[in-house]
Amino acid sequence: MKSFLSNSFAASAIVLMMVATASAFPGRGGSCTNCHDDGSGSVGLIPNPLEVMAGDSGVMTFDVTSLGGLPSLVVAIEGLDQAALDATVSGDWNFRSGSSGTSYQSGDVSAPTALTMPIAIGSGATPGTYPITVYLSGPGPAGTSALFDLTITEAIPEPATLTLTGMGFIALGALRRRRRR
Repeated sequence: MKSFLSNSFAASAIVLMMVATASAFPGRGGSCTNCHDDGSGSVGLIPNPLEVMAGDSGVMTFDVTSLGGLPSLVVAIEGLDQAALDATVSGDWNFRSGSSGTSYQSGDVSAPTALTMPIAIGSGATPGTYPITVYLSGPGPAGTSALFDLTITEAIPEPATLTLTGMGFIALGALRRRRRR
């Protein structure tokens, strides 16, 4: 009888742990917004929109202005993994990949602050405007999200390249003029 009670207690404890784990990590859909959506905290992007030339780098600054009464939050950025963007992030940001997609996450933010994210855009990036979603993620359903734009512009040729191209056109014009005579 003692063995039966011991096994029953162990089985009950395992079931209780499984239920607690399921409650702590609810499956609410395909993005962070489905979990962290109670409006806690606020964040802005400086500058908005951020413009970066293809083949160049820039710095995204996320201004966390409020934690919404929570002791701490994590800032998570989604949308930088788009193939046409060809972005590389450096600094103290952790790359995360999960069932809801990929994101870059900060460490714990326990007071309003500005977080910087150095970002490099590959020379093969397609010019355009890309939506970037910023999440403030707290415990349970705490948090909020904001949508910002990252604009990639075409690379502008260096002055030396323009000079050489111009000299080539002048030479072609002179050659054509000489042949006419």
